[in-house]
Amino acid sequence: FLTPQDSFLIRILPCVFCHLTSSPKSRFSPATAISPSPEMHYLGAHTISNGGIHMAVARAANAGMTAMQLFTAEPRYINDRMSIRPERVKRFRDALAPTEIELRNVLVHAPYSLSVANADEAKWARASAGLTKELERSTLLGAGAACFHPGNAGDGDRQAAAKRVAKAIAAALRAVSGTTRLLVENTAGAGQQ
Repeated sequence: FLTPQDSFLIRILPCVFCHLTSSPKSRFSPATAISPSPEMHYLGAHTISNGGIHMAVARAANAGMTAMQLFTAEPRYINDRMSIRPERVKRFRDALAPTEIELRNVLVHAPYSLSVANADEAKWARASAGLTKELERSTLLGAGAACFHPGNAGDGDRQAAAKRVAKAIAAALRAVSGTTRLLVENTAGAGQQ
């Protein structure tokens, strides 16, 4: 955890979570998905949500963070049917209000198990539904963005896999209106991703 005496780190570290705001009309635009401000850097942490997502906010704020990342649901499952209750959203926003963390600097991480690059139609459909549900939960929270690992081209056809990823992104963006961005996180080659 950082203390107020560690504030110099915020100035010298690169932007951990970049400024995620720009025109809401350009919700899925690579040119505007990350637009860091040269005079402002954000220090963020992916905090655990034991006790609820409002506790993830408390942990990030107690560490002096100005941005944060969290899971809205169990990261090991697709969570394609799990919604977020209004009282949970309220607790999250109430916890965020007195902190230095703005909603636009909240990044939700989708479950690791989503693999929208999957060639198996049934698995792809469930993963795509999970991505849409994550965007829905993130939008209800008011998060600046939701990121996900796209998975891999298990069948070896990378072009087809990229089309499946694009199809899932398009489906999620059509299904959920709002300003929360959907970001693709590079996969580190973990095998099953």
